[in-house]
Amino acid sequence: MQAPHALIAILLGVTSLGARTPSVTLSDGTTVSGTVEDLGQKLRISPPGGSAREVFKREVASIDGADPILELEFLVRDFEEAASSQDAERVWKRIEARQDLDLGVLWTAAHRPPQRSPQPTGESEHRIEIAGTSFESSYVLYVPASYDPATREWPLWISMHGTGDNGKWPCESMQPFAEKHGFLVAAPTERTDLQGAGWGYTDGERSLTLSVVEDVKRQFAVDPNRIYLGGWSRGGHAAYDIAMHYPALFAGSNPVIGAPRAKLFGMLRNLGNMAFYVVNGAKDQDLLVAAARAGTTLLKKPVGADVVYYEDPNKGHEPMEEKLGEAVDFLLQHERHPDAEKLEVATYDPKYGEGLWLRIDAIDEEAYHLDAPIKVPGLRRGMGELQQLEVFQRAIFEGTAHLDGVRKINAVTLRGEGVARATIFVSGNAFDLDKPIRVQWKAKKLFNDRLERNARYLLDGLRARHDRGRLFWNEISVDLGK
Repeated sequence: MQAPHALIAILLGVTSLGARTPSVTLSDGTTVSGTVEDLGQKLRISPPGGSAREVFKREVASIDGADPILELEFLVRDFEEAASSQDAERVWKRIEARQDLDLGVLWTAAHRPPQRSPQPTGESEHRIEIAGTSFESSYVLYVPASYDPATREWPLWISMHGTGDNGKWPCESMQPFAEKHGFLVAAPTERTDLQGAGWGYTDGERSLTLSVVEDVKRQFAVDPNRIYLGGWSRGGHAAYDIAMHYPALFAGSNPVIGAPRAKLFGMLRNLGNMAFYVVNGAKDQDLLVAAARAGTTLLKKPVGADVVYYEDPNKGHEPMEEKLGEAVDFLLQHERHPDAEKLEVATYDPKYGEGLWLRIDAIDEEAYHLDAPIKVPGLRRGMGELQQLEVFQRAIFEGTAHLDGVRKINAVTLRGEGVARATIFVSGNAFDLDKPIRVQWKAKKLFNDRLERNARYLLDGLRARHDRGRLFWNEISVDLGK
């Protein structure tokens, strides 16, 4: 015979003595109690004796008495989106105080896709503040008719305009492919006082594109492993430049009638885990075409990126829209792999030194710096302009500080030149934190120990990056010396 308290628990729909019926507080202040079923982006709430209702998680202010993973999902959301560091600290205290806090459950909850609600489809224009600056600009957004955050995460294609243009045409040119393949398009417009200027290789210009990515991610169910960069002319230069400086964000790039900057050729090493579909016209400016060819050659080998290079022998500085379909088909086959076993990072400035799981924190004084004099072996009098460019590009490629990381079964081997200090980010997917992790640099052991799973480190990283594809329990900092 059932004990009286067990019978009461069954009648109340409670699984065990002391358990509570889940309570869901919606953003409008109303509270609904009953069994709760997790449907991904939605909850199905079934009150005792009442009709079930489905609500998007974005409509939920808080949840109590539910499955621990589900409860932590909402607390992780609140921590990531807290308006201030003080607000984030208050959420952390709630997480830390949980008696049932299990780090495996927290890891699962943190990896769940961000909670998003339906948004209008079609084309729209959005104002945006450019992070790190006092400026504003805008971008044109296209959302395909099939968009539904409840079904999956969606790829995002960033489409960048040429000199003197704006985001309207780049966005419109991508719309048929967005409808066909099911992805979002965002096309930044450079701020007004820079209209008519080519790509200037500045932090502010890069920040506009990064701010657009973050703004779209904040509103839509974006797949963090399928974000692509495309652009024409000025935007083609930008497609190289932004990818080289922030390689951890993107899966692929489609530079059209653009080229990598000679002074930045060493940063091409950052692109080995990406895919490229490059389009140029043979009758374009000689130096531009030469730089595109040289950059593509290095991307293929030694960098090892997956590259398609197309050069039309009869065209010059033209958009060549007829190649867009092939570029889209090719790049959408490629995803970012945050836990890639092999990774190379290169930089002339440590503020641009972060790759997927490896960061350069300091470089040697003799390593290449953007504005410092550089020795160029092989440069001779009488060389033509294209020959000089090739020698200059190769010297910068070789002289830029770079670090190769190879990860195998809790062991990381580092090789490279010009790097003084580095950090390895430790993911629970890539490492077994119950066992020691070894780090070796040029046959020298730098680290051999276990690391703790640090919940606050995990959440702080999520709050800083807003990237659930790159979550880390801890880090290993190593001094590489000379």
